Amino acid sequence: PLFASIGIEVYSLTDEQYTLMVNAGVNNMTMFQETYNPVLYKYLHPAGPKSVYEFRLDAPERAGRAGMRSLGLGALLGLEELWHDGFATGLHAWWLQRRFPGTDIGVSIPRICSHEGHFDIPHELDDRRFVQYVTALRIFLPRDTITCSSRESASRRNHLMQICVNRVSAGVSTAVGGRVKSTETPPQFD
Repeated sequence: PLFASIGIEVYSLTDEQYTLMVNAGVNNMTMFQETYNPVLYKYLHPAGPKSVYEFRLDAPERAGRAGMRSLGLGALLGLEELWHDGFATGLHAWWLQRRFPGTDIGVSIPRICSHEGHFDIPHELDDRRFVQYVTALRIFLPRDTITCSSRESASRRNHLMQICVNRVSAGVSTAVGGRVKSTETPPQFD
């Protein structure tokens, strides 16, 4: 009763768990598929509850069936070729929009940035192609929310807001353990 909207960004839940969330007042969710390539997904998530590709893929649909008013999704751009994950993300949002016509659908557009560690970016996405992709999403999904991540610079976020992005994540820490008060945790991104 104290908030107009409560959203979650958690692991994939069951139908019953999403219904429990809705009954408790949660009305929106975001689920990052990370990649729509099932073979690559399995390689990146070989074990544990996150390893079931289909269960994660179907999470927004389960949340929609439970009555969530807003569903968000996205792929981590750079894991797979843009033509594959970009197309699949747009198609997934389009399908959800038709399956749940009274529900707000949102697409997040995070791309892998330079980071700590030794993971090479397999399909690095330059700024030009990134802007082309986000613009194509806006044309294809004119009523959907497009969220630009704090992985992007403030300048880039501001630029994208002028042409196709209508939401930004602000005040988000992308550092590993970023909410913990410690100087020993290196940032996840430059």
